[in-house]
Amino acid sequence: MTELRIHSDISLKLGDREFEEIRKLIWQETGIYLGKQKKSLVISRLAKRLRTLGVKTFKGYLEVLKKDWQHEFSLFIDALTTNYSYFFRENRHLELLKTMVIPCFNSEKKLYCWSAGCATGEEPYSIAITIMEALGPELRKWDLKIYATDISSSALAIARRGIYKMEKVENASPHILKKYFLKGRGKWEGCVKVKDEVRKLVVFKKINLLDPKEITLRFHLIFCRNVLIYFNSETRRKVLENLKRRLKPGGFLFLGHSETLPIDEKGFSFIEPSAYRLQEQKDERWS
Repeated sequence: MTELRIHSDISLKLGDREFEEIRKLIWQETGIYLGKQKKSLVISRLAKRLRTLGVKTFKGYLEVLKKDWQHEFSLFIDALTTNYSYFFRENRHLELLKTMVIPCFNSEKKLYCWSAGCATGEEPYSIAITIMEALGPELRKWDLKIYATDISSSALAIARRGIYKMEKVENASPHILKKYFLKGRGKWEGCVKVKDEVRKLVVFKKINLLDPKEITLRFHLIFCRNVLIYFNSETRRKVLENLKRRLKPGGFLFLGHSETLPIDEKGFSFIEPSAYRLQEQKDERWS
């Protein structure tokens, strides 16, 4: 049994049985795989829920979770999922968006993007800003859609609000900060807000990547970065297959820099580490 002291007067114990039940629940419902070494993380992440509910044990919390599944499960997921991000993260992909992706679809003037696992919104807003900078006045001639999805309701609430601490935009140039962000004053000192012309380009939805049936578009570009690392190999394949079905032939897939496609994954051309393109489908009736 693992015990973690949260405050000087509070300690919570998580038994192996309860830990296994929590691991099973999060895996069944989201596909996220929690290793056995994550017990202390589970305690620290769920401690606030136990204190809020006035529940003293994880066994008691699991009983609450089962009785109030519709409401509490969303908060359970929010507590256990990681939502760390910042603007213009892994900027090489945004450079490829400007220099490779946009030119590929210039003739049709159509670009549909999906930020899958968008956390608190920094990634899709970075995508929107990059496209606005690249196209300038030509933007109005394009059919542009940016979908941003996550499984965490609390993360999506932050994303829709579009307010962030200054540290989140440290990678932005003074030009970008001035053009696309508003600086906070008073109680918002030290924060920035994404301007409305950027926010209106992004549609946020709560989506589980294991079953994204609400996503019916086919995209020219999908960002799914630093998401697959939370899944086991079987679930990664299922998620990748769901993404692949929603990617247009000739469309691009960007993963996190520490992520790669399975060796036996077919249909994608390698561009550079973590960047791939779905091959055009050939008509086998003709040679």
